[in-house]
Amino acid sequence: MRIGIIGAGHAGVSAARKAAELGAEVTLFSAEDVLPYFRPRVVALAFGLTDEESICMHPGEWYEEHGIDLRLSSPVSSIDTTAFTVSTQYSENEEAFDALILAGGAHPVVLPWAQGLGSAVRPMWSFEGAKELKGELQQADSVVVVGGGLTGVEASLYAAEQGKSTTLIEKFGHMMPLFLGEEAAAVLHRQLTRRNIVLETGQMVNEVQPGRGRFRVLTDKGGELESRVIISSVGGKPDLSPYTETALDLEYGIKVGETLATSVPGIFACGDAAQQNGCTVANVPTATLQGRVAGQNAVAYVQKSSLDRTPLPAVQMSLKYRGFQLHVAGTKPEEGYEEVLLPAEQDDVHRGVVLNRSGDLIGVQMVGSGEAFQKLTKQLGAPWTHVEL
Repeated sequence: MRIGIIGAGHAGVSAARKAAELGAEVTLFSAEDVLPYFRPRVVALAFGLTDEESICMHPGEWYEEHGIDLRLSSPVSSIDTTAFTVSTQYSENEEAFDALILAGGAHPVVLPWAQGLGSAVRPMWSFEGAKELKGELQQADSVVVVGGGLTGVEASLYAAEQGKSTTLIEKFGHMMPLFLGEEAAAVLHRQLTRRNIVLETGQMVNEVQPGRGRFRVLTDKGGELESRVIISSVGGKPDLSPYTETALDLEYGIKVGETLATSVPGIFACGDAAQQNGCTVANVPTATLQGRVAGQNAVAYVQKSSLDRTPLPAVQMSLKYRGFQLHVAGTKPEEGYEEVLLPAEQDDVHRGVVLNRSGDLIGVQMVGSGEAFQKLTKQLGAPWTHVEL
């Protein structure tokens, strides 16, 4: 029983481990030339807050011990959804498998102004990119971060603490609009400003002009900034190029159901590449869970057993760093929902829960505190009157 897994991120490694535990002969294809790593830690790596060894998921021998054939520097160029074969960019050979798991993750969105400007202007995304950016940051006295998501906030915190003049540009009117309501975003805004981060919301970068060791950043609202380093943090999207000529059902990602099965029996998708219930979800807990289920179901398919289901879990993310805390789970406050504020012992702390029209707990929003966050997150979906604090 041979299982081929494309992508060695959190979902791919989780799928490989589960399939190997169940007796499969597993081949794990990675496009990168380094051991699989914790992608959220690349920000800390770039700022010199951790080392290269510490961000790897497992040492090299772990894969051998677990019966996983890890193929580094093996980007997959195409798959055959009829013969279940995999072709890689640097090999003319095709390998056949009994089932496939597609866990190629996502690639960073690179805006036009960020192209061709060298290592000092790049997305905060990969191991190699973080290493290159680290050298630039060591020499930088100023940093502009474009994109106010979790990675952008984290990069801004590190840069400001290291004494660099730091500006964060966010195109929407308030911080993290996909995850935070306006009240929580206002508290986040004040907390970041207090840490000497200049926030420019409601603006987009139109152009970046190179100069002598610095860049001139022009925004659509007429703003002008100068910086030694520019970090782009505007999100990612799945790379679907190996699958466009296949029978797979593609949209934003690879469409899957609750078993993570694609439109082709015997092929599963998980992690950032998978589109479940109309959504692609980019976070480590979801990717790890989906990988485990995909690994189990790929083996079950070969053995002609029943497949397990995995409903899309609630979005959950957290960031803690030297007194700063940001925690979000579930749905943000929006029209038709009610946000109930919980007691907070300090000023500029937001502790709120989001309820739907039926009074069920559907979201948790916390800035400056993590008190009871995990407990509340475990009770998502329960009637608020029955929730225990």
